[in-house]
Amino acid sequence: TSGNDEVSTSSNGTDWTPQTAPTFYNDLAYSPTLNLWVAVGASVAASSPDGTTWTSRTIPAGTYKCVVWSNALSAFIATGKKCAISTNG
Repeated sequence: TSGNDEVSTSSNGTDWTPQTAPTFYNDLAYSPTLNLWVAVGASVAASSPDGTTWTSRTIPAGTYKCVVWSNALSAFIATGKKCAISTNG
């Protein structure tokens, strides 16, 4: 993400297509295991199988600044003033 609500997708890492980003999100992470993108922000989260179509998800209240996929835990970990963990996005 660029901090401007912009997301681009690429099937080859060279050619990129701009997509509509979910608004009010601070960070994105991808799980190759689940083939799933996750976005987090201030008490909001969303997931997408393709980076184009997003579904709102429930996350504990808090401002999440970062989300990562952990292969070791097989889970997404969102951090900020609080932490949240999800094994399915």
